[in-house]
Amino acid sequence: MQAEFFTTSLGTKLRVRKWLTPSAKADIFFVHGFAEHSNRYFNEAKFFNNLGLNFIAFDQRTHGESEGKPRAYIDNFDVLIKEYEECFNHQIDCKKPFFLMAHSMGGLVQLSFLLGKKEMPHTFKGACFSSPLIMPNKDMAPLLQKLSGIIAAILPKLKTVKLDPEHISRDPKEQKSYVEDPLNYIGGLYAKTADTMLKQMKKIHPHFSEFDVPFIIQHGTDDQLAEFEGSKTLFETSSSKDKTFIPLEEFRHEITREINHEMVLKNYGDWMTTRL
Repeated sequence: MQAEFFTTSLGTKLRVRKWLTPSAKADIFFVHGFAEHSNRYFNEAKFFNNLGLNFIAFDQRTHGESEGKPRAYIDNFDVLIKEYEECFNHQIDCKKPFFLMAHSMGGLVQLSFLLGKKEMPHTFKGACFSSPLIMPNKDMAPLLQKLSGIIAAILPKLKTVKLDPEHISRDPKEQKSYVEDPLNYIGGLYAKTADTMLKQMKKIHPHFSEFDVPFIIQHGTDDQLAEFEGSKTLFETSSSKDKTFIPLEEFRHEITREINHEMVLKNYGDWMTTRL
């Protein structure tokens, strides 16, 4: 694995990690989810390397080894998208085939980026989503959503709910690993961060039908952190002629760290290799 820093036009130093394989057939550009970091995905990287695919990832601002404080604080989603695009442009050689891949909040970044692009290079082969956070929780009342905005305006750095590690995976070892990882953020969700993500989800939802690139989504039916219906709705309304949705029965949020996660990786690998 190679590690380096990339400085964005906003002056943020982002940690970039690259797992490269000789004579790679394609690149994968990956973005992680909320409160985690790219080095958690070394096993996934090895899997894809064995298929002849480079795996290139970065830590988003205020996450992992990238700059920004408070940790896991997000007050402007457009900044995340901008830095994602700049890092992508710096790291990916669009002269050869490439895929985009994202988990959880990273899926919101990736989808927002793609919806904002009029055209992608012909070497772009498709987008992979893992438990994307692209729709507000269906149990969240409209009044509570409005209150979220009010609280965020008055007390933006108010810490609210903490992530329950049991929602990560059914595997106790993965729950323990998440809590003990010093690069993960395990504090309360900032009010402003919650409101920023909520507003971005609402912003892109009316444009789901415009999403027309090849894509695959895998999402656990027992996911308590990212709304399962969001993935289902994107699949059903997207205008893409090449789309795949795989519901994973009883899986929780981190599907590549779940029991039987091997089949999840195989699904992604098969999908990618058949498009090369």
